[in-house]
Amino acid sequence: MNISFRKNLNKNYMVIEKVSDFSENNFQVQMLLQNEIPTLLKFSFEIINGKAELFYDISSRQVFDRQFEISKMTFENLRTFCFSVRTLVRALDEYLLDPNNIMLKKECIFTDPEAKKYYFCYHPYYRGNILAELRELFNHILQIIDYEDEKAVRLAYEIHSKIQTDNFVLTDIMNVLQQDFSGSIRKLGKIEVEELEFEEEAEPVPVVPIVEEASFLEKVSAYLKGRNLIDILEDINNGELRYKIRNEKPFSPSKEHFLLPEQNKNESVKLLPGESFMEESVYPSGGKSVSGGTVILGKAESSNRWLVGIKGQEGQCIVVNKLPFTIGKLAGFADEVIDLPSISRLHTRIYPGNEQGEYQIEDLNSTNGTFLNEQKLMPYTKTTLREGDVIRLAGEEYRFC
Repeated sequence: MNISFRKNLNKNYMVIEKVSDFSENNFQVQMLLQNEIPTLLKFSFEIINGKAELFYDISSRQVFDRQFEISKMTFENLRTFCFSVRTLVRALDEYLLDPNNIMLKKECIFTDPEAKKYYFCYHPYYRGNILAELRELFNHILQIIDYEDEKAVRLAYEIHSKIQTDNFVLTDIMNVLQQDFSGSIRKLGKIEVEELEFEEEAEPVPVVPIVEEASFLEKVSAYLKGRNLIDILEDINNGELRYKIRNEKPFSPSKEHFLLPEQNKNESVKLLPGESFMEESVYPSGGKSVSGGTVILGKAESSNRWLVGIKGQEGQCIVVNKLPFTIGKLAGFADEVIDLPSISRLHTRIYPGNEQGEYQIEDLNSTNGTFLNEQKLMPYTKTTLREGDVIRLAGEEYRFC
């Protein structure tokens, strides 16, 4: 089955190509066209050279598997997914649609991370086995579950064990969800209410006198005091300089005078030559740090890669200090948050490279697209990324260094 991704105006689509024996009068096709069915991707089609192409609207949604490449699947993620499966099964029954036509594969399930919703692909001509695919999917979920989340682990393994039995039915998932996972779920009519266990009331915390927040320069002074050049270089390379300065505890000034870095309007640290603790600026080519306190060491050896702003974000520099590395404006999901209207919630992702220094970049179904050397990337298609390449995210351009 040939699946691709396309953009039409402001809509992004997953396209299933060259469907044979397609008929617009098919009962299931008509049900999909005439109804907005809960948890199903919106469906349309085109006939090209006698063969149908099925279009599924995936605008502002992420492939299930991509969401959990960075952050693991928590109890709430898994619980929401299971409720979505329940809603799906009920909707299919209501509209007389065969559940075995659901493509329950990780690459065909989409999520809205912000709204915490899951969406599924119903293919009128697909002949699958929803139970077999659910078993395969939960084998994958066991690999992406957050093993530090005890409730998530218990729920995942409980469902995994249930679906291995020959007499398993989809509604059995709901029976598992009603078990006690550090709290019990009871039903009041059609509403599920979670009764959490409450710990004994803790003793009151003593009131601590409020201490006035130290100024930025005072925190810089506190940071510099007692640290040698090696410590400072390590903090810069690890991208922790701003974090450590901002979290430095205020201290009473002594009679000693320290040469402090200058403070610009963005509170980016600019180290001075001469009497400062470094002889050269830490910013490559005169660039400055971006939001989040990203700082780069100019000539010191580092395994980090960088995105240096050359248009729209001139002088800004993003440290790619982990891989995969996600860029977008959705805090908590993106590794680098760029809060601009043209940037999607999850816009693009950079993946590890090979021994030849070739990395990979992938557009995450962004609204305004990701361009590599002015070539637009297809959503969810990994493309080789090399040093010196120019990446454009909507109107913002960066050079990969």
